[in-house]
Amino acid sequence: MIRPAALLLAALAATSALAQETVPASATVDAARAQIEALAAEMDVDGDARITLDELQAAAGQIFPSIDADASDGLTRAEFLGWEFGLAEMAAFRGRTQGYEAAMGMVFDLFDRDGSQGIDAAEFEAAMVESHAYADLDGDAALSAAEFRSNFVVNVALRNALVPQEVLGARRP
Repeated sequence: MIRPAALLLAALAATSALAQETVPASATVDAARAQIEALAAEMDVDGDARITLDELQAAAGQIFPSIDADASDGLTRAEFLGWEFGLAEMAAFRGRTQGYEAAMGMVFDLFDRDGSQGIDAAEFEAAMVESHAYADLDGDAALSAAEFRSNFVVNVALRNALVPQEVLGARRP
C-alpha cells in the first residue's frame, strides 16, 4: 500500500534539503531520483525489487484519488499539475517550474485518451498499464527500479523537467 504520509515525508525532506543555498545541482537530481525510487519501493508491495502490473494497478487505485482534490472522480489539468508529490516544489526551487508544467501537461494529454480535458479512473488505469508495458524493456512483465526510474512515462517526462539550468547548459554541445 502506498502510504501518503511516507511520500509526503520524503517530499518534505527532499524539499527542505534543497532549500539550502549550498546544495549542488547534482544533489537536486539525486533528490528527485530518491523520491522516484521511494515511490517504486512503495509500489513494490511484496518487496521483491520488481513492480508487477498488479502492484502498479493497486498503486494507481490509490494515487488517482490522491490527485482528485475535489473528489469528482475525474482529474483536471490543474489537479494533475498540482498533485502534492513534492516534485513541483523541487522544480520551483531550481527555476524549472515552466519545464515541470510543460512535462506534466504532456503527460496529462497522453493520459487524457478521449481528449475531454479530464482524466477519469479508467483512462488513468489504462495509461498506467500502457506506461508499465512501455517501461518493461526486458519483457519480464515486471519493472525493476531502474526500468521504473528510467522508462516509466511520467519519470521520462520529469527527468529533463527537473534538471537544473546549469546542468542543461553543460550538456549542450
